[in-house]
Amino acid sequence: MAITILSPERAYAFAPPIASEIAWTQQPADPSDQDCLTHREWWLRRAAALDRLLLENPASSPEVIEEAAAAAIYLLDSDRGPRDQDPRVYVRHAYHAWRRADLITTGRCPNCGWVAYQCACADHPDA
Repeated sequence: MAITILSPERAYAFAPPIASEIAWTQQPADPSDQDCLTHREWWLRRAAALDRLLLENPASSPEVIEEAAAAAIYLLDSDRGPRDQDPRVYVRHAYHAWRRADLITTGRCPNCGWVAYQCACADHPDA
């Protein structure tokens, strides 16, 4: 199964700042929690934050590079994603889909991030 390859800019268009995502993954919540959704969200946000960190600073330390690769592979394996994909490309795709669903759930337009009733996007159902 091939996934859509998104540019990092598109994949992370409405992502919170990297620092806040890293802080979110440092919170006391246990990433080994067996609640499937919480567990996946933790790994997804961690892998995406590390991917974004490497995109901003490709000359990061070997430890950060290794941690980003490990988080991406863990997410790919947990999701039973396509093994013929670059794990970081998979993270971008998965994050984009998750963030889009999160925006919709919280009443925001997935195309522009505005509150739905204020949105004028052509793709928005209420436009």
